[in-house]
Amino acid sequence: MKNKIFGGIAVGVIVVAMAMSANFSSKNNKMTDISLANVEALARGEDLAGKECRYKGSSIYESYIPCTATYPNIGSCGERESSYYSSDTGQCYQKD
Repeated sequence: MKNKIFGGIAVGVIVVAMAMSANFSSKNNKMTDISLANVEALARGEDLAGKECRYKGSSIYESYIPCTATYPNIGSCGERESSYYSSDTGQCYQKD
């Protein structure tokens, strides 16, 4: 009889520990989701200081600041020029 009571208490403790672990895990995932959202915002160039540039392409012929890095990377700003560009825009930073 004592073994059944002890076994029941042990199972209860394990269940409570699992519930607490799941609760802490879900709180940590919320922070992870916020961190991932910040990284995605930076990757889209929303929070970056700099000028808008266009990546080289073959469809749009206009005078734009060319991105010196390949899509979707960020590089230094080139000099404004008339050329063929893609519809992909990015951020560039000023040359020192």
